[in-house]
Amino acid sequence: MSVPMRTGLKTLARLAGAGALAAGLAPGPAFAEPKSFGDSREAVAFARENDRLIAFVMLRDLSDDSREAEAALTAALAAHEKEFVIARCRNGNAGDRTLFTDRFGEPLETFPVLVLATAGGEKLAGATGADPDALAAAILSARQKAKRLTPEEIAMAEEKAKDAAGRLTTGAISIKKGDVTERMVTLSPVRDWKFKDGTTVNAALLDADGPGGTLIRPDGEKIPVQFGKLSAEDIAYLQSLPSLKGER
Repeated sequence: MSVPMRTGLKTLARLAGAGALAAGLAPGPAFAEPKSFGDSREAVAFARENDRLIAFVMLRDLSDDSREAEAALTAALAAHEKEFVIARCRNGNAGDRTLFTDRFGEPLETFPVLVLATAGGEKLAGATGADPDALAAAILSARQKAKRLTPEEIAMAEEKAKDAAGRLTTGAISIKKGDVTERMVTLSPVRDWKFKDGTTVNAALLDADGPGGTLIRPDGEKIPVQFGKLSAEDIAYLQSLPSLKGER
């Protein structure tokens, strides 16, 4: 989850279905929700008075991604417009830069930068870039931390989490270290893995990343593995795992 700042505001107005914004930093009366301010102090004051969260967005002055970033942010906030207020910050403003680097701990190396915070200044979530999925994830995280989710949204999020866990988890392994037994979730149960050179390893698949992954023995030993070195039968087994289907 650019042209000069004033020009970028016109993009927000069009996306909101309103007319052109009035000149200056403050939005014109036709601009409805979410409210947008060019002065972060005004945004904070409005948020406090109206029980809003604040979307601080830092755009690099004169960069080409201004319109895309503002459009993506507005679209992402559209469904929760009355929960947020936008504070438009400028990279060329020393006060805005200090707010992001010192208060929020953002290095300002990649633009645009989004920080979602409470009216009291507590950072809830953040994102860089204009990717809609990243912006949506940051907004969901912020709303969840601020306890703004409806019961229906909470139930939906829990269901998605369970579904994701079901797809990514197909086994577990208990590792005994002295008097302590540690149970680890794995991508496969413990089994015999056969390699093309004739060796066999009794282990579970702990993780997978592209052409390789990590096996873990019952004693806790981790073994890096290149999937291409496995037997044809084991490669076929990998392809059958719910979390790895279509990747090998």
